[in-house]
Amino acid sequence: SRSSGSGKKKEAKTEYSAECEDFCIPGPSKKCGVKVECDGHGHHHRTILWQPTCAKVHTRKKLVKKEVTKEVPDYKWVVEEYCCVCGRCVKVDGKDKDDNGGGYKKAERLPLPLAATDAPATPAADGPSGDYDAYYRGAEIAVGEEVNLPVSLSEDDDAPASTPDEASPAEPRRLFFGLLGR
Repeated sequence: SRSSGSGKKKEAKTEYSAECEDFCIPGPSKKCGVKVECDGHGHHHRTILWQPTCAKVHTRKKLVKKEVTKEVPDYKWVVEEYCCVCGRCVKVDGKDKDDNGGGYKKAERLPLPLAATDAPATPAADGPSGDYDAYYRGAEIAVGEEVNLPVSLSEDDDAPASTPDEASPAEPRRLFFGLLGR
């Protein structure tokens, strides 16, 4: 798909922020005396007198809602389908494309290989066959003959050990060729 159009549109968004707000709370009252009153029945009533103290200033955060308008690019998305063999545009927005051009370019692509018919590339290996094709195709893998390796069994360190030149000529090791490596 690709985009067309280069216009701009205005988009309104709601943003929230916090602002600090100061407010006052009166301080605790202080007892400053007692007032005694006598009613008409001969009873004395005591009333406590309170005096206010200085107020304290506190700060709180207040949530503020703001409407912000921004200019953003305006895009129109067009869906195009391309042929996987020749790379030409076949459909635009689900409709068949005209052969007279229609204003759409040919895609700059190479034809894609067909995966079902292509054989996978296999790395070359050291060995009599030169590659692992038989292993990948599921053929049986031959197990080689036993190879006698020269070994010195003498306890005398001064005695020369036999060398591969004195023993049988070197043969390639073929134990589970392809499964265990070289």
